[in-house]
Amino acid sequence: MSLDEETTTAAGNVGRNIADIENVTLTSIGTMPDLSELTAPSTAVYRQYDFNHTPDKTLPIFPERDRILDTIESNMVTVIQGPTGCGKSTQVPQYILDSCASRGAPCNIIITQPRRIAAITVARRVSNERDWPLPSIVGYHVGLNNQTSEDTRLTFCTTGVLVQKMINKKTLEGYTHVILDEVHERDMDMDFAILIVRKLCFTTSRHIKVILMSATFNVTKFADYFTVSDIQRKVHMPVPVIDLDKSKSKNRIINYYLDQLGVLGPVSGVG
Repeated sequence: MSLDEETTTAAGNVGRNIADIENVTLTSIGTMPDLSELTAPSTAVYRQYDFNHTPDKTLPIFPERDRILDTIESNMVTVIQGPTGCGKSTQVPQYILDSCASRGAPCNIIITQPRRIAAITVARRVSNERDWPLPSIVGYHVGLNNQTSEDTRLTFCTTGVLVQKMINKKTLEGYTHVILDEVHERDMDMDFAILIVRKLCFTTSRHIKVILMSATFNVTKFADYFTVSDIQRKVHMPVPVIDLDKSKSKNRIINYYLDQLGVLGPVSGVG
């Protein structure tokens, strides 16, 4: 089953009201909205916080910083594949924010994590790394716990929170970038998020930059799902995939099967 079929099936199997979003009519490809008409986040926040920061150059993702920024700037959708520990979850949002701040460009990024503890942990990590209070320019939103403010430009949230925002507003206006992290963890909320983001970024929110991030090898189906191809209009917009060098992962990852767990120590119930 293709990703399109899987997400459509998921939508049909759950009693969530996304009918209004599904009825949004696709606008013609190539017709971009006037960004001046959108509600752009204020750039005054850049003067209120310290942006003098040197990124961690020891992280495997750092040498790819410029390529990542150039690719995101040049494409509506970007897929980033990198191993666990390379720094993509904490660094990519900061790279984008720092780039926008240096140019005085509006920026408001929402980043999803599959679990509440992950969203809170990553937000606190970025807050500590930049010496920014929490909530301030960085914050998090998990369930009913909304630790964001008017200054927040990096919002880490659970996937379910983003889904509810999109269902309620039928648009992503106010955000400039949507980062779906750990997209390989295919639960119901992630499938909904992918489906609705794809719909909105081709309709009511065509100014949005979408970044999909995954630690797995098979990311081509996500790229294919967002690829625009129209033979009649002679339009083909493939989604670029940035594959970070796995050999540079800061963390060593070893897979063990159940009958091999004994090498880690005594395991109860393993014969």
